[in-house]
Amino acid sequence: MRVRWLGRVPYAEAWDLQRAIAARSDDDVLLLLEHPPTITLGAHADPSHVLADPADRGVEVFHVDRGGDVTAHGPGQLVGYPIRSVGDGPHQGPRHVALVEQVVIDAVVALGVPADRVGRLPGLPGIWIDPAGGPAGQPPRKVAAVGVRTARGRTTHGFALNVTTDLSLFNGIVPCGIPDRPVTSLAAEGLTVGMAEAVDAVIAAAIVGRHGTRRFGWKPPGPNHSDPHLDVDLHVVVAFFSGRSRSVQRGAPDPGTTRRIARREGSSGCHSAVSRPGCERGRSFIY
Repeated sequence: MRVRWLGRVPYAEAWDLQRAIAARSDDDVLLLLEHPPTITLGAHADPSHVLADPADRGVEVFHVDRGGDVTAHGPGQLVGYPIRSVGDGPHQGPRHVALVEQVVIDAVVALGVPADRVGRLPGLPGIWIDPAGGPAGQPPRKVAAVGVRTARGRTTHGFALNVTTDLSLFNGIVPCGIPDRPVTSLAAEGLTVGMAEAVDAVIAAAIVGRHGTRRFGWKPPGPNHSDPHLDVDLHVVVAFFSGRSRSVQRGAPDPGTTRRIARREGSSGCHSAVSRPGCERGRSFIY
């Protein structure tokens, strides 16, 4: 699996990029990024769970094809989109969701939340702090949302982990359609964690879990972490960003798409993952 940190990406661009990779590549890719303030509604979301007009706050809204209800994205939230080949069959979606959840749980534990205070809440999606109730009677609090789609054996969408997220983003919605369970962040739980630390924790958890279990079908890194094939694929599919083409074919990137992905990497602190594959942010690694 290949990992790429994209920085802050408008939701529409990231959604197009996911679909392009899923459709045009056989590679397994984990995209890690942030979004500007955005509200998304899953395929079966209840529109009444959007309580106020997001446009009044300058928040974009998207009706998307993932599972789950309504959620919010914004700066300080680590979003991960694992695009994987999982095979066919109705059991593959739930298995993938369980794997994504466990990766996030292990990352949250690595970032400092005690293992007995983070986990799943029976019957409700996502990752929860104090799923059995807090020591001082606090209710369970959702720290990460999970919503995915599987189609033709490939996955899109993923998870959203609140690191330093401004939780007022959730004030105008019923998060995940659950009215009586609050949303939290690692910062709100008293952890001083930056985005770089959260990214590293998720990558580590995706490679090998707390109990030594390999995740996402990753392999140990080879002697050369750079992968020009991935960069070509991303350059090509990023043409979806411009809206110029909906039938992108594999091949060498044109200068316009190269500049676009270079700008995206540059905003993350790298000039080019092709020339600087080991750059701490904006990197492309193969595992």
